[in-house]
Amino acid sequence: MRTLYEIMELAKDGGRPEYDELYYALVAVDNLSLMDRNRLYMDFLKDPPPNMVYRKMIADGIHGRWKSALSKSPKLWLGDSYDPRSKEYQEQRAVHRKIAEKFFGEQ
Repeated sequence: MRTLYEIMELAKDGGRPEYDELYYALVAVDNLSLMDRNRLYMDFLKDPPPNMVYRKMIADGIHGRWKSALSKSPKLWLGDSYDPRSKEYQEQRAVHRKIAEKFFGEQ
């Protein structure tokens, strides 16, 4: 499987990545964006706001996470713990869905 970067570039160049490459790329990018959104949201809620040194540390962490993800295949970067095709992941997701339903109501 190509790296996440190669898959994204191929698609932007009009190419057609394989189905599994697109499948895992979608899951990997969703995972990356969720981590980044949560990190930024938590910083937004802090009182007082984080200082510049802390903000740079967070930005460096986000940059490093994306750099790591882009240089690996999405399936490798996700690992078995976040592979949607694994039984364990689906069991964990079912638990999370039940919690979300109780917290947010039925969607």
